[in-house]
Amino acid sequence: MGYRTIVSLDSTASEDERLTGYLCFGRTPMTDATVDLYWMAVAPNLQGKGIGRALVDAFEVIMAEEGMRIIRVETSTREGYGKTLDFYLRLNYLEVGRILNFYTDDDHLVTLIKVLS
Repeated sequence: MGYRTIVSLDSTASEDERLTGYLCFGRTPMTDATVDLYWMAVAPNLQGKGIGRALVDAFEVIMAEEGMRIIRVETSTREGYGKTLDFYLRLNYLEVGRILNFYTDDDHLVTLIKVLS
């Protein structure tokens, strides 16, 4: 299984503005039931309107239906990523590790997981 995506579309918008968000994911190599959520983005003018949460909710349902047990997300502690970390924590993702100075000095890699039931 390679990369897969889930997209959010606004059918009432012009063709240029139809894509409101997307989520990209794939199976974690060498695991039997773990998936990595690689990227998620929502149009800047639409952030805070529930699109990101709807994408993650749909993703979690699909992964549970496919028998996945763990979702893994990595993010940064860079200033611009603070809302990203807060977003996943609000959705009950658990921080399970940090690698200090991973990207640059004072920019750490944060790993979060969610165990699906």
